Amino acid sequence: MKDFVDKAVDNRGKTPPLDENGTHPLIEVAALGGGHPDYSKIEKYLNDDSFENNLRAYIKEGDILFTTVGSIGLVSLMDSREDAAIAQNIVAFRAKENFIPEYLYALFSNEDNQYKATRIVMGAVQPSIKVSQLVDVEYMLSTKEAEQKKIGTYFSNIDYLITLHQRKQSCICLMCITKSWEQRKLGELYQRNTERNENLIGYDKTISVATMSYKDDGNGASESSLSTYKVLRVGDIAFEGHTNKQFRFGRFVVNDIGTGIMSPRFSTLRPLNEMPVNFWKQYIHSESVMRRILVNSTKAGTMMNELVIPEFLNQTIMVPSENEQAVIGQYFSNLDHLITLHQRKKNLYLKGYFRRKNMIGFDKEADFEQALITALQSNGWEKQVIQHPTEEQLIQNWADILFENNRDIDRLNDCPLLQEEMDELIEQIKRLRTPLALNSFINGKTVSITRKNPKDTLHYGKEVSLKIYDRMEIAAGQSRYQIVQQPLFPRHQKVLQDRRGDLMLLINGMPLFHIELKRSGIPVSEACNQIGKYAHEGVFTGLFSLIQVFVAMNPDETLYFANPGPDGKLNSDFFFHWADFNNEPINDWRKVASTILSIPMAHQLIGFYTVADDSDGILKVMRSYQYYAANKISDRVSKNDWTAGKQLGGYIWHTTGSGKTMTSFKSAQLIANSRDADKVVFLMDRIELGTQSLKEYRAFADNADDIQETEDTVALIGKLKSIDPKDTLIVSSIQKMSNIREDAASKMQTKDLLDMQSKRLVFIIDECHRSTFGEMLSNIKKTFPNALFFGFTGTPVFEENEKALNTTADVFGDELHRYSIADGIRDKNVLGFDPSMVMVYRDKELRQVVALQQAKANSVEEAVADPAKSKKYYQFMSEQDIPMAGEKKEDGSYLKGIEDYCPKEQYETEAYQDAVVEDIAENWLTMSRGNKFHAVFATSSIPEAIQYYQKFRKRMPDLRVTGLFDPTIDNQGGQKSLDKEDGLKDMLIEYNDRYDQHFDIGGYAKFKKDVAARLSHKKPYERIKPDQQLDLLIVVNQMLTGFDSKWINTLYLDKVLVYQNLIQAFSRTNRLFNINEKPFGSIRYYRMPHTMKRNIEDAVKLYSGDRPRGLFADHLPDNIEHMNHTFRGMLDLFQSAGIPELDRVPDDISAKAKFAKLFREFSTYLQAAQIQGFVWEKKTYERTVDDVENKETIEVLATENQYHILLLRYKELRGPGSENSGSGEVPFSIDPYLTEQNTGVIDYNYMNSRFEKWKKQLEQPDISQETLDATLEELHKSFAFLSQEEQKYANLFLHDVQTGDVKLQEGVTFQDYIYQYRNNVKNEQVHKLHRYFGIEEGLVYQMLDSNVTKDNLNEYGRFDALKATIVKEKAVEYYTKKEGKKVPLFRVNNKVNSLLTEFLLEGGKDIPDPSEGEN
Repeated sequence: MKDFVDKAVDNRGKTPPLDENGTHPLIEVAALGGGHPDYSKIEKYLNDDSFENNLRAYIKEGDILFTTVGSIGLVSLMDSREDAAIAQNIVAFRAKENFIPEYLYALFSNEDNQYKATRIVMGAVQPSIKVSQLVDVEYMLSTKEAEQKKIGTYFSNIDYLITLHQRKQSCICLMCITKSWEQRKLGELYQRNTERNENLIGYDKTISVATMSYKDDGNGASESSLSTYKVLRVGDIAFEGHTNKQFRFGRFVVNDIGTGIMSPRFSTLRPLNEMPVNFWKQYIHSESVMRRILVNSTKAGTMMNELVIPEFLNQTIMVPSENEQAVIGQYFSNLDHLITLHQRKKNLYLKGYFRRKNMIGFDKEADFEQALITALQSNGWEKQVIQHPTEEQLIQNWADILFENNRDIDRLNDCPLLQEEMDELIEQIKRLRTPLALNSFINGKTVSITRKNPKDTLHYGKEVSLKIYDRMEIAAGQSRYQIVQQPLFPRHQKVLQDRRGDLMLLINGMPLFHIELKRSGIPVSEACNQIGKYAHEGVFTGLFSLIQVFVAMNPDETLYFANPGPDGKLNSDFFFHWADFNNEPINDWRKVASTILSIPMAHQLIGFYTVADDSDGILKVMRSYQYYAANKISDRVSKNDWTAGKQLGGYIWHTTGSGKTMTSFKSAQLIANSRDADKVVFLMDRIELGTQSLKEYRAFADNADDIQETEDTVALIGKLKSIDPKDTLIVSSIQKMSNIREDAASKMQTKDLLDMQSKRLVFIIDECHRSTFGEMLSNIKKTFPNALFFGFTGTPVFEENEKALNTTADVFGDELHRYSIADGIRDKNVLGFDPSMVMVYRDKELRQVVALQQAKANSVEEAVADPAKSKKYYQFMSEQDIPMAGEKKEDGSYLKGIEDYCPKEQYETEAYQDAVVEDIAENWLTMSRGNKFHAVFATSSIPEAIQYYQKFRKRMPDLRVTGLFDPTIDNQGGQKSLDKEDGLKDMLIEYNDRYDQHFDIGGYAKFKKDVAARLSHKKPYERIKPDQQLDLLIVVNQMLTGFDSKWINTLYLDKVLVYQNLIQAFSRTNRLFNINEKPFGSIRYYRMPHTMKRNIEDAVKLYSGDRPRGLFADHLPDNIEHMNHTFRGMLDLFQSAGIPELDRVPDDISAKAKFAKLFREFSTYLQAAQIQGFVWEKKTYERTVDDVENKETIEVLATENQYHILLLRYKELRGPGSENSGSGEVPFSIDPYLTEQNTGVIDYNYMNSRFEKWKKQLEQPDISQETLDATLEELHKSFAFLSQEEQKYANLFLHDVQTGDVKLQEGVTFQDYIYQYRNNVKNEQVHKLHRYFGIEEGLVYQMLDSNVTKDNLNEYGRFDALKATIVKEKAVEYYTKKEGKKVPLFRVNNKVNSLLTEFLLEGGKDIPDPSEGEN
């Protein structure tokens, strides 16, 4: 590389100050990957001072921008904008003389050449490359300048048309099948449009530049001025000079709607010859195509940029021939297909026509539905679509397929299935009921029924076995793949309505996928909500119980998730995006159709990648990274030469909490099913084997007996020798397996060992980063020299943290797949962390103690009086000389810090431990969210664990606490052993008493299993009551790795951890829960806090780069700043909508959407801040800046009252009954968690005081109207605390006061009047129910007082009892009058049911008089 480019700009190590009002864009990685930097993705700016004084060098037009950290090798060609800067993770290269920048850009964009860069990536979680190594990479390139220019120009013009992240050198071959483009001056294509509206075309033909449509009402111009307007004919172009992130210099639009007129302030041009409108309206509208032209032909105006037409007409543009313009769409489709074979990111077309058709969007859901069907048919699904079927018709379809697949003599004997036989099958499904149980039904391959068809004389009355699905018959054998369009779901309650789904995918006649679609602009969450609504209504029962996977889609996003079943609830934390091998999410709907929903993958997903997890009692579907990892291992095994002695299979690096156990199990299952190995052995630490792992493996298996535990060496040997297929998957401890040769010497013959060694053995080692596994793993490898070994870890060992001179790659081979903690947090598969340093000792005091100790002085006076002691004393008091935490110097030596000099005993004193316990006690309720979540407390030794246990029992007697550590009692340990035994005894006695258990030291392993299950709410504690939960677990080393519980949200650390042990321990807290209640995992660390802070930074740098976004939660002051920012945004939004008092939501849908987004963000920050100690009563908080001595104050802008008002408005975003409306799609997401929150106490005192003031003024004869109006306005401002309904009654009451229709009473408050009016209205509503339908009023009031919901509407039959009071004759009379014709009784019943349901759920509603007629 250094032969043809120079390194021009390298700002690594320089972080220039940012300024949100700056004008110099800071180009970051997100903006690269296309032809030129994408300025719409710029989020950070520099001001002039920062730009001029904080950069080493400046980028120029033609520089090649190259990413060196993170997404290695993304490139862009710098455009003419030279006032920009590049971030630290980007380097700019400048072409040497005789080399064309556009050509070199194309060279670096080639995938093969990008691979060369990745080969020199540094070995850490956040990949990076050294520029000094990069410039030594060799490339093949042309040295002919003419050829470079030709190829460079060609690629530049493709970039004008398509936003393509990584172009391939192989694309050059397309030139031979595509005519050359011609560079033309725009003056050869267009001329200034001078035609004026002399014929006075009417204002109704005024064209809107923004929307390219007619404005029927014109734009407010007078009739007399229309003659000055310009006439715009089809093909004319107009320049609109307003700028934004998408269009930095303005934009052109082409008239494609017909002749019209346009304001003279717009510059317009007319083509010299007729040109294809459909091509030009996209091409000339493109920012990337026109940027260079507009830079050179626009100038700043007073309101917007202005086009300088002579300069514009003098610019050049690359133009294809007309014939090529006509076929350009097909051309790019072919190019798209070619590129997608090799690259993971694509965005082929410009916004508009040149984006792939699927990315244009769909205004109608029906169009999207049809397009998806077509795409599915191209990816393995049958052409014949089953349209609008009922459940009965789908059952018959299943019966037909079962007959075809089982018509042989041993099964159905060529006699079709009868309805009674299918009823038996449906009954089996109903009994199994849950997706969990039905997954085994589906994957059981066959089902049994009793033959009832008398024509089958061979089997009549006998049980026969039917093949229903074979996970191995993928796109082969008897497998059938059908698409169902708009299946009909019958209502399950009379008061509900029939439903119709969008798409359903059948495999062998069974509905296994259900897909809900939304058109463009409607968030995919609405499709999820619709699935949830159908599930709540009981739609997915009967045959539809078989559905395993739900898919929610709009054209721009797809989510998939497992069916939670009738007893479960949809949890958005487990809605997944499919991704490519490199973990880049796939949201392009056609790509989704060609991957996860395609055949064979959809078939595999059901057969291999859904997991019926018996421990949780739920069905799980694997994530994309799990799929890729399992496949990588399976492929590696299938290609293995078992005689070569190559033991290194590879390792999987998946972050903790990402489901490694499930992935390893599925890998083994794939190997076992493929018969590519004779045995698959899971090896793990014996401690984990005794708690979670064996249970998890058995819970994942189709049959628990498929997972064989090895109780002792004899059993292990027996399983390894066995040829029984049930003995294929074996779980054992690495300790037991490492001793098999030695232990087995007396228990087996030599031929037995040879027999085991001759088998094709695969070993999968969990938590393979553990250094303790080293010698044991070596023994196993020696015992089984031809076995293949795979490792799973969330924290691999690299050179930076190796201890035994072995990295993970040395022990297991190549990395097969990576899913880092940064990936997990980005995808919201795990949570970020909130580590907090708790200073038990003040830095100054600790430093002084160490300084006196090192100076060998007893006091400060003694130290400063002696010159020798003084020198040493001041050296240790200086932060510059001795930091608080030790640090590695540039020469590799280690400079000890103050904390390194602290004696260990400093952290074992009574006072220190009391301070730690006090901190935990003071923050317990906040950190645990009112005892909802549990915590782990890691100590440095067993004696300390016991001491802390005793202190907690005294300080917090109601805290449910116990401890876990190695129970071995060393008889040579003296008093320590006795203390340990006493501690174990106390913990077991207290645990047994509290939880009614009977554990003892001899059965300590069972005690540990019970603690693990209780802490994770696993069987038998899935629905554990609060008083039976465990609040705090004290450990030393156990449970800090490999143990999973979403109920743990806090880790307290009184020990020092490094690298993988630190990340592993932190990760005990990062399992997903409701994000509103558990936004992050909290860590509070006490011992050597500065050293721990350094260790955290080192571990993060190793495993995720330098603090990738999202890894660490913002601290309290930062969250308050975020709250302030979003609160200002909401205030500005309401102010702009003319609602400064916040007393209603804006009418504009876009304003509602923005408010919904801002309020969700505000609530997220608020929830996080409250966990970190925020309270509304405190208005200011301090933030440390640079060091502990420098602080700044952050003020809270929002008040609690304002928050409750905004929460009330958020709840009102969905009006009453919108869920039932069916047509009212809300184009923004509403968080159901927030809508269920209590809006708090309404500030009635303030409201009443305003009312009393106004009431007194009404009685004062000399009061002015102006004063009265001012007081009334103050009263109206307080209405923001009221719901819209209450505001209506308040306004009615005030109106009646002003008109004299109501007499004010002494002692009656304003809120009393509101209640009176509301009750009067409600009483009238209830009375109307009685008057028109005969319904008993008392029963209505009882149900209204009970605040019924959909779930408990008919609890104890109360709704049925209410309906029984309906006088049918009155109801018929009411609806006959209302509709003006006779209404059948069944329709009357349905209408009354619906009316009553809405009335009760909404707390009352207006009942129109029948004379008003139908609305």
